[in-house]
Amino acid sequence: MGIAVFLALAIVAAGKAYVTGHGEASVRFHVAGAADARLSISPIAGTLTPGDSVAVEITVSNPSGWTVRVGNVSQASVTELPDGCPAKSFGFVPVHVNRTLGPGESASATGKLAMDRGAPSECAGADPTLSVSLGG
Repeated sequence: MGIAVFLALAIVAAGKAYVTGHGEASVRFHVAGAADARLSISPIAGTLTPGDSVAVEITVSNPSGWTVRVGNVSQASVTELPDGCPAKSFGFVPVHVNRTLGPGESASATGKLAMDRGAPSECAGADPTLSVSLGG
């Protein structure tokens, strides 16, 4: 039995000497971009009336440990409007930040939120919410 075990081990060892292999591996990684930046809007001062606009102060900050490229801030949506007051009655002019922010850096910009001159009277007294998005 000792010879049989030795012979079996010798065959296995010999087999391993001739085995070649291949394989695949993958790794998930992160590409820094505008999604790594944080966006904040200061409260809008003033009252918006049809045909008028108000300033919107925007701050973009980079809390990450790497550099991010920030492009434009644009309108995502206007919500919490009363019935009969369509979101298309409001428009946010895109803000061109166009900066590279290092770790811990921030940039400020001023945008404008406008109300169409022909906005329906149902919009009067509304307190809508402006949501903006950040592009890289």
